[in-house]
Amino acid sequence: MQRLKGCPFAVFSNQIRSSHLFSDLEQLISAENEISSAIQDWVEIFSTYLKTNPIRKKTHLSEKQIRSFARKIIILYEGSIQVYFMTGKEEYLEEFRSSLLLLGEFYKNTL
Repeated sequence: MQRLKGCPFAVFSNQIRSSHLFSDLEQLISAENEISSAIQDWVEIFSTYLKTNPIRKKTHLSEKQIRSFARKIIILYEGSIQVYFMTGKEEYLEEFRSSLLLLGEFYKNTL
């Protein structure tokens, strides 16, 4: 795991509030909007994949369920990576993997 550096976007985004941008409300709002837009782009990328994946052809997930699944993937990943860096414990990376599999089973069983 020595090659893992975390998500550069998350590291950068987490620093926004402690930077000089926090004192300039207009710049802070602009930065927060860009961050939100990037996260929405990730949701869209994952949603598109989930809709076009061969597994999807066998399911009846609604657009709302697919987008929820995509958001949960992002939350699981980012949260696991952040807690790993906070603690240095690789068990949080394994927790991401097992949680992702569990999430996939949940959505598979909602059909």
